[in-house]
Order: sequence, then C-alpha cells, then structure tokens
Amino acid sequence: MRGLMSANLSDFQRSLAHECLGMLQGHVEIPRVNDQRLLDHVVGADGSEEGFLSGGFLTAVGLMSALHLAGRPISSFGRILDFGCGSGRVTHWLRHLADNAELTGADINPEAIAWCRENLDFGANFIHNGASPPLPLAAESADLIYGVSVLTHLDEDLQFQWLRELHRVAAPGAVVVLTVHTDYRAVRTLSPSDFAKYRRRGFFYQRAASDDKTVAGLPDFYQVAFHTENYIARKWTRLFEPLLSVSHGPFWSQQAIVLQKRDRTRPRLSRPRWKHVKLPLGGIDTPGFGLQPEGATQHVAGWALAPDSSDPLDLRMWVDGNLAEMACIEVERDDVQAAFPDIPYAGNAGFMLNVDLPENDHGFHVIWFTAGDSPVPVSATCVARLLG
Repeated sequence: MRGLMSANLSDFQRSLAHECLGMLQGHVEIPRVNDQRLLDHVVGADGSEEGFLSGGFLTAVGLMSALHLAGRPISSFGRILDFGCGSGRVTHWLRHLADNAELTGADINPEAIAWCRENLDFGANFIHNGASPPLPLAAESADLIYGVSVLTHLDEDLQFQWLRELHRVAAPGAVVVLTVHTDYRAVRTLSPSDFAKYRRRGFFYQRAASDDKTVAGLPDFYQVAFHTENYIARKWTRLFEPLLSVSHGPFWSQQAIVLQKRDRTRPRLSRPRWKHVKLPLGGIDTPGFGLQPEGATQHVAGWALAPDSSDPLDLRMWVDGNLAEMACIEVERDDVQAAFPDIPYAGNAGFMLNVDLPENDHGFHVIWFTAGDSPVPVSATCVARLLG
C-alpha cells in the first residue's frame, strides 16, 4: 500500500481538494445552534459553534478521504444516509451534493431532527428513528451510509440490530462507513481488568461517567462501547466486507471502518484482506477556521504526534491540493503535553510555517497536512472571505 500511496499522492490530493472546494462553494451560513445540549452531543462537552463548524468540516474531509481511498468518491453516490446525524454537523457540509443526490439524516434525538428540519433547507430529508430498528426507509434505498460516533455508544445486542438494519437499507454494493473506539481509547479509559476483558472478547460496553455531557439527555442505553479490529473482522463480516480502516487523523480518537454490503451468495472470507491506515493525532490552530486570509502568504501553526511512536513525523502541508514548500519550524507545546500527559514527547509536537496562497476567483482555500506516504489529511482548515 505504501508504494500505491506514493505514486498517487499528488493526484489524490488534487482530487480531494476539488471536492472540498466544491463543498466550500456550496456552503451557506446556517443559524447558530443555540441549544448547548445539541452542541455537546455532536461536538463534545462544552462544545462551541466554531467547533460545530470546524469539526463537521474536518469529519466531512475525513469521510471524503476514506471514500477516495476506497475508490468510491462521495460524488459517485446518488442516495446518502447520515445515520446518527444529530444537528447536521456533517450533513450540512454535503449540501453541494444535493442537486445530484438524495440526502437523508436520521437520529434518535427528536430535538436535533426538529432543528435540522427548521434550519437546513437544502432538500435533505431528516427523520426521527426509535431506539431499535426499523428506520422509516425502504429496503436497498441508500448507496452510502455513514455513522459517526453511533456504534461507540451501543451495547452488543443493539449493535447487531442496527448492523442488520443498515444491511437492509443498503443497496447492493453500497458502502457503509462507521466509527468505533478501539485500543487507543480503551487503554486510556478502562481499568486494567476491564481492558483485559475487552481484549479477550473484542468488545466492551460500559456506562459513561455520570457527568458526561456528550450523552446527557439521551436514552439510558446510550453509553460507551469499544471494539477490536479482530472482533469487527469476525462479527461484522456476516453482513459487510471490510475494505479499509482509518485511525485518528480527522476521526480523532476513533477509527473509521469502511465496509461494503456483502453479497450473501458469495462465500464469507475467514480472514478479510483490508487495509489499515494509522494516522497521527494533530490539529491546525492557525489560521482559525473560516477566517479571512492574511494575504498572499498565510501563517500556519499546529501540532501532530503519533500516539504509539516517538519517531519524527514526515509532515507535508497542502494548499488547495498542491504541496506547499515545507520550511517547518518545530515548536514546543506545553498545552499539547498537558493534553497528553501519558505521551512523553507530546511537548515537542508543535510546528509552524508560512505557505503561499494561489490566486483564485472565489476567495477561499483549503489547507491540510498529511504524514508520511498516507494521502489522508491528519487535520484540515480553510480560509475564506465567504465564511469570515
């Protein structure tokens, strides 16, 4: 996979940037999400409006990247379902697809669905679903289904119920992208005895902390779940064929699993051959999301670290899909060290550089960085008069 990525890295970036610039051109300002609980559910505890926009943008970039890597760009799908859409954090970034695709968002939270119906007026269909299947959708009615941080909250029985329902709704050959908590989160969250149970079974479900704002007001069963890759390969392959996984990067502490609906007339593979992309954790702090560009040159600052390795990272900065000159200065980051106290080299994870912004007629640019030969952005932002 390394050679394949190296050969196609530049083409991948330009193609991804074309889709991202289309996403920005299709974006319009939406009303503020004034309900703090809705922000907490989709952004995280004490979530902000800026986090809602920038986090949704980065997740959309990650989704599009994973689909590109699977050879199925998001523009190739005609019927798209956001399973667990919340208040449309990702859905609203896909409005540029609405002219050529049917967009549907489904969520268990009736308040979130009501907000989407009132504020996201670009032709998407938003539906409320119950705690268990079915969805009010016809069989084989979606070509792409994605669910960000949904199975991370379900017990094993509900997980299988919803996997079977997504299989029903998925059209033949449909792609399904689901995120999960894996070892990185489990080892930092579970007690040693619970972590041992998780590794032994491949799945573990526990109650969230009583003060966890990300599940406040949601049904009692909505807690925290963890999956190993071996468990997914053993259990999920009854319904889906795993194509690839993407850890960290735009999915932060979660792992995105890209699947294809399995043709049950074909034999099930005992050992699925799927690709695993492991990215660093990282972020871009400057420029702030959606701010106006400084001019022809833009200062960029951020951080990146590989949670399981102290080896130096080979970072590459991209502007509108073109490789920027890398005159990167390493920066000490006490705040990153404080956020990752168990990673001793986190304090040296900072970087800064200046990049040239090419002239264009729409006034905005996408900026992201990759690591090594992987084409998937670790983190991304944009500068734009349209959003400033």
